[in-house]
Amino acid sequence: MSTNADIGLDPDTGDDPLPAGCGQAIGSKIVERGIDCQRGAILYELWTKPKPPEVPKLVGTATIMVDSVDKLGWKAPNFNRTVKVKMVAATGRALSGIKIGADVKCFGSGCTLDYVSTGAVKDLAPAVPLDGFAQFHSSPPASSDPTAALAHYMRTTISIRHVNVDEPNPLEESHESELVRCDKRPPSPDPDTPNDAGGCVFPDLAPTYTLSKTTGTATKTAAHIERAQAATLNHWGRYTGAATDKPLTRLVDETLAEKNRTAACAAAPSPRPTGMDCDEYPFAATYQGAALEGKGDFHWELIDRSDNRAEGAYRKQWYLENRVIDEDPFWVKIVP
Repeated sequence: MSTNADIGLDPDTGDDPLPAGCGQAIGSKIVERGIDCQRGAILYELWTKPKPPEVPKLVGTATIMVDSVDKLGWKAPNFNRTVKVKMVAATGRALSGIKIGADVKCFGSGCTLDYVSTGAVKDLAPAVPLDGFAQFHSSPPASSDPTAALAHYMRTTISIRHVNVDEPNPLEESHESELVRCDKRPPSPDPDTPNDAGGCVFPDLAPTYTLSKTTGTATKTAAHIERAQAATLNHWGRYTGAATDKPLTRLVDETLAEKNRTAACAAAPSPRPTGMDCDEYPFAATYQGAALEGKGDFHWELIDRSDNRAEGAYRKQWYLENRVIDEDPFWVKIVP
C-alpha cells in the first residue's frame, strides 16, 4: 500500500535549518532514533534533439543538491519529510528555464497523509533554495508483540525539465528513507501510567541509555553499572566500536524478568538491609539477564533503594521516548 503527496515548493527562508549532525556527506545518516538526514546530488544535462544526420549537443548542465530530513514522533505515530532543493552550479541554457517538481510517497499498511506544503514555485534558479514538506501518520495496533508494529518508508521523486518544449530533457531521480517503525503499547493496568498514543522510530539505530555518576538521583546505580560492565566477561551493553561489543536487548516478559532478578540476587542477603535494594546488571528486563544469556556473567550490589528506583524510573521513560520494544538492542553509557 502507498500514499502519494505532491509537495508544493517555496523559497527556503532558512528558518528550518538541517538538524545538527547531518553533515555534508552524500548518503543517509540516522542522527538519532527519530531524525534522519539524506543528501543527494543530481546532474541535469540539457541536450539538443536535432534531426539526423546532426548529432545531439550538450548545451547546458546543472548540479542540484537535494536534502531530505525525516522527523518522527515518539508521542504520536506520525512522521514527516522536509525536502530542500538547491541548484549549486549551472552552465549554458541550464542557467534559466528549469522547472522542478517533487513528490513524496509513503509505503506500508495504515500510512495516511496528514498534510502537505502548498507552495507554488516551479522555477529553479541558481543559488535560490526551495523547500517543501509532507506529513503522514501510521495506525499501529496496541500490542506488546514486536511483530505487530507497522513498517513504513518514504520515497521522494524529484522531476526536472526545461521550458524549451522541443528540448525538455525530462529527468526523474528518486531516493528512499530509512525504515520507519511505528508501535503502540497496550493500555497499562497502572492508573498512573497514561495510555500510549503510539510513536515511530528508526529501528536500525540502536539507542544509547546514558546515566551520570555525579548528576541526577541515580548516581550510585550508575557507578555500579560502570563497575559491572568492567567486571563481566562480555562487558554487556558497553559500546567501543569493536565487533565483539554486545548490546542489551529489552525483555518485556515480567515472568522472565523476575527469574533474572532471582538468579542475579541469589547470593544477596535476605532480607535486604534497611533502605537497600539488590541491583543487578545486566538489567533483569533484558534477554542478557542472569537467568538467560547472562547466566554466569552478571554482577550485583546492594544499592540505596531510592537511588536504584530512580534509575528504574529514568529507564522506563527512556524506553518510551526511544520506542524501545521487546527484543530491541540498546547500549548503556556511564558518564562522569
